[in-house]
Amino acid sequence: MQAAQRDPEHLTSVEQEGVPRTSSLESVLGRLAWGPDVDGVALMVERLVVPPSAERDLPDAPDAAVEHLAAHPERADVRLLVAVLRDGEHVCALRQRGHDEDGSVAVGPDLVPGLVAALQATLEG
Repeated sequence: MQAAQRDPEHLTSVEQEGVPRTSSLESVLGRLAWGPDVDGVALMVERLVVPPSAERDLPDAPDAAVEHLAAHPERADVRLLVAVLRDGEHVCALRQRGHDEDGSVAVGPDLVPGLVAALQATLEG
């Protein structure tokens, strides 16, 4: 915290603990709000991506369906990072585990616009 007090451009990372496990990230973000001292928020999410054909013939039980998709030979593990500032500035980054090199990170402001909007909403009010 001392570094932040000496340098107004310094950002301090604070991990939010106690966030409930849920299958709906949107529902969690819809219940979060940050005070005026928080300049911005960053969120990192890991997801499993499969082609649409993998969703055919899924088991009815949610846990079995997840196991089925996780074992799919065409699955891709991805990591998304979305960071937003109170002034509206934002950036997104996407990396596939299968292409885990610095040069293979997709970066842009609009890679996941819904998540950007949900994070920005946590800073309003």
